Amino acid sequence: MAQVKAGGYMAGTVTEELAALRNPLPEPGTVTHEDCYDDACEQALEQRKRDTLRLEAASDDQQIDPLLLALKDLKAQKEAVDAQIRQLLAYG
Repeated sequence: MAQVKAGGYMAGTVTEELAALRNPLPEPGTVTHEDCYDDACEQALEQRKRDTLRLEAASDDQQIDPLLLALKDLKAQKEAVDAQIRQLLAYG
């Protein structure tokens, strides 16, 4: 099983590392209510698990490198955000 290192980075499989990069643990002091910090960390770790499983399944199914799948997913997210920004600017 992967272990959390300083800075919230996980050492493990490629998919675990990609999931850790995409779902960093919050830095202490960045969560508004300090008592919610543990919950925020738990949510990030759960999202990492989901992303790891999704990347592994997709890369096995499609015979594609998990890094390329992660990049493709982030590109789609960027394009969606860019479209939203254009819509907001159109109203401004």
